[in-house]
Amino acid sequence: MSVLDLLEQLIQKSMVSPSETNGEKRFGLLVSIRQYALEQRDRHQGHLDEQRHADYVHAKLRGFNDGGLAGYTQLHLFVAAELAHVRAALAHLARRGPIEQFAQSVSYLADSFSELGLLEEFSDLVQAALPVARALTPPRRA
Repeated sequence: MSVLDLLEQLIQKSMVSPSETNGEKRFGLLVSIRQYALEQRDRHQGHLDEQRHADYVHAKLRGFNDGGLAGYTQLHLFVAAELAHVRAALAHLARRGPIEQFAQSVSYLADSFSELGLLEEFSDLVQAALPVARALTPPRRA
């Protein structure tokens, strides 16, 4: 079936309306169909944006964790300054995954959450991450 055949079917079902402007044939979607398509695109784009944000925060936490004492200090400063972003990233990872990234991110935060007086919140995160963390293979030490 060609594109023109599909377009003709949409016109017959009143889902697409043809028009002509300056001798040029144009086709428009019904407003309700256009709105639905935009909502679906926005919902999908929102998920992609949340995932990119979670990936960014996870990479920052991992980088600080691998940075020795200077990284340790930077990690605490980052978490204190960007706590809302860290929480948003953790919430996304807990909901949508990858769940391994969630568990790893939680593992980097113990001291920072302790310094901020957020032990109860950290405990809840650990409880959520524990089943996954048990299944992960620990990194090999050199």
